[in-house]
Amino acid sequence: MRYDPQLDRTADTVDVSVVVPVYNEELNVDEMYRRLADVLRDDAIEFIFVDDGSTDRTFEKLQALAEAD
Repeated sequence: MRYDPQLDRTADTVDVSVVVPVYNEELNVDEMYRRLADVLRDDAIEFIFVDDGSTDRTFEKLQALAEAD
């Protein structure tokens, strides 16, 4: 019997993982998130942001996005 992923879907299934490295991107992170979410809206997606110690408000903006999602 061949494995069929369509038969193994649950509410926790993720179709696409998007890994985004960021550093001092407070001016861009909201727009980037919106554009990716719009393009991938038909998929179950997860965003993984990797902040490299930003010194601006990038981390706070990422926290706000996570809380709103």
